Amino acid sequence: MNINMIKEIWHILGTVDFWVDLIGRFRLLGPFAPILLSFIEAVFPPLPLVAIVTLNVAAYGLIRGFIYSWLGTSLGCTFVFFVVRTLFRRLLIRLSSRFAAIAKARSIAVKINRPTLFMLLILPFTPLSLVNLGFSLSDYSKRRYLPMLYSGLVIRIFTFSIIGKSTASALRQPCFLVLSVILLVATYVISKKVTRRTISD
Repeated sequence: MNINMIKEIWHILGTVDFWVDLIGRFRLLGPFAPILLSFIEAVFPPLPLVAIVTLNVAAYGLIRGFIYSWLGTSLGCTFVFFVVRTLFRRLLIRLSSRFAAIAKARSIAVKINRPTLFMLLILPFTPLSLVNLGFSLSDYSKRRYLPMLYSGLVIRIFTFSIIGKSTASALRQPCFLVLSVILLVATYVISKKVTRRTISD
């Protein structure tokens, strides 16, 4: 791949028409694609949830994009919770002495009370995968944790949906880009502060 090809690709990615066309094609796939994308993000956390929700909202609108994103993320988190608790809990507990991330995840369920847990679940940039892993490794009742998870995800995903809607609107009205940036920065700062006070100590 030469420099001219890279420039051409970069130019294409920077055009509004490319993204509008991509969103239009994505919409043709129906609800399976946005639900699957959100499910994969919950199973494989390095994927950016905010980008996935933004794509879903741009393709399907605020309400359907939110519903598909929430459904996929909820299914993914539930899948991880039960797989870890059922198949890998004993192994991961044994490995917790070697891996700090696992040990930190286990400590979450021990020291966090219910209001703080709910706060972590609703804030968009707190490590949802770490919280979910911690409670799957704990003895915390799934009947108490999962309903709180689903309700927390409603607020988390809706926040991302508003950001996604603003970002999508920025394609036609650039003034909405300012709103997107403000929302992203505000939620990121709040999430980091709460995270430091709870699970980073």
